[in-house]
Amino acid sequence: MKNQQGFIVPVLLGVIAVLVIGGGIYVYNKEKVETPAVDTQTPTVNTQINNSNLKTYTDKKYGYSFQYPEKLSLTSAADVTYLLHNVPFDNYDGGCDMKGDASLSKTLNDFNMSFKIVSREANPPYVDGNYSKGILNGKWAYMGAEGCGLNNYYFPISGNRTLIVTKSQIQMLSTVVSPEVRAKVLAVPGVISYEESEIILGQILASFKITK
Repeated sequence: MKNQQGFIVPVLLGVIAVLVIGGGIYVYNKEKVETPAVDTQTPTVNTQINNSNLKTYTDKKYGYSFQYPEKLSLTSAADVTYLLHNVPFDNYDGGCDMKGDASLSKTLNDFNMSFKIVSREANPPYVDGNYSKGILNGKWAYMGAEGCGLNNYYFPISGNRTLIVTKSQIQMLSTVVSPEVRAKVLAVPGVISYEESEIILGQILASFKITK
């Protein structure tokens, strides 16, 4: 009888241990499955351009035209044509001097591009590379630092003239800022990302035509 009791007690302890361990594994796996995944990815960048919503601009004085997305605002001053877009977002992106003394702006200019034709051959002070779109074939140069500055494009056109296109580089939309800050900007409805702005640039330049 004593031998049977001595045998039964270890067996019961073993069964209890198996049940405890098995229950712990079940609870762990259940919690692991039910724990919601945390999304740490950057918001999806819009790179889709709606070609059905395009406007056409024609400059009768200098004889050229191009198409641009209707969400951009077009203005002209002193023989320069500007394409602009902005979204509501508190920022200091105007401080491209990197001194940290820029004033707070309630809007972020996420797209800024200009056209100007000069009646002579012109070239950038230095060249970063060649750039071609549609009938345009020229050179470009970047002037700036830390994701803030200007891309300047020089295209020779008919009549011994040069088309100069300038596009601002927006620091808040560059990879220079932290992923957290960039994610906040990209989450703003309607914001034009750096990737989308490059597609728009190419689309506009590809549609450029000489009208006289």
